[in-house]
Amino acid sequence: MAGDAVAHHFGVAVCSTDWALGREMPSRARIQLEQIDESSAGFAWFLEGLQDLGEGDLQRATDWWRKAHASLSPKLTATRLALALLALGAWKRGALGEAILVAEEAIWIAERVGDLRTDAVALLVESAVRGPAHSVIRGASTSDHGEVVTLVAPPARRHGDGWLV
Repeated sequence: MAGDAVAHHFGVAVCSTDWALGREMPSRARIQLEQIDESSAGFAWFLEGLQDLGEGDLQRATDWWRKAHASLSPKLTATRLALALLALGAWKRGALGEAILVAEEAIWIAERVGDLRTDAVALLVESAVRGPAHSVIRGASTSDHGEVVTLVAPPARRHGDGWLV
């Protein structure tokens, strides 16, 4: 995940100074990677989805994540994150049952392999669908995932949303 995280942060940094160039770079890289093989392109598809999410185009982001999830190895964090983010796309489409099932699958997989990053993202997506208290209680009830509660809980305390006692 380190390589694609660096590429993403670099793309975000370039976008903040020159949006057109920052948007063009990952697209150019994606086109080159697609010519190599689908697995290589999967990382680029995942990053394109993050870029689209940052620009508010969740439908297009979901399309990229679907392609990335189908092409990347299940052992990769990017694959698990793509699954969790697909739940966000289902939620946006109004497919709440599907969103819950996909988020729960992502949580289950993340917990099996000890992937706190995906677990936190999937819990946040699940909280958008079910309500925030459900995910915090779920995270708190899993004794070895106290870190997830730490990731989810502080913003609520800071903003005084009232759902966290």
